Amino acid sequence: MVRTALGLVLALLISPAVAQDGPPLSFFAGTFELVGRTPGARGAPFVDWIKISEKDGRLALKACRAGTGDLSPRKGRDEHESQFSGRLGAWDLNCDYQVDRGNYARMTCFVRPEDSDPVPGLLTLWPVNWQAPAHADGCD
Repeated sequence: MVRTALGLVLALLISPAVAQDGPPLSFFAGTFELVGRTPGARGAPFVDWIKISEKDGRLALKACRAGTGDLSPRKGRDEHESQFSGRLGAWDLNCDYQVDRGNYARMTCFVRPEDSDPVPGLLTLWPVNWQAPAHADGCD
């Protein structure tokens, strides 16, 4: 009986159904201030307002200035790969997240440079729960 119980415990510990790569996607839903630099050696400062929602196993993105897109979690990634990959408008994104002291997700995304420029853009998404700023006027 002890052997059977031990076998059951071991099966649960190594079962792929038990493992989860991170929090559920609904954890990332909300409104974010997007701050950073556009890609390229002449990358410009960039500020935007973005809404994230969970849709069909991915994160749907809707920004005021950068357009729309989505991020998909990378399953079974190795330690050198980002946690999410996808697009926002014309940009290819590779994103990682952290959890702040208030248990909110903060995302940092590398923006793949266009053409042969070796300098990526870098965007940070900060969770917000205040009134939209002027750069989000007219944005749904």
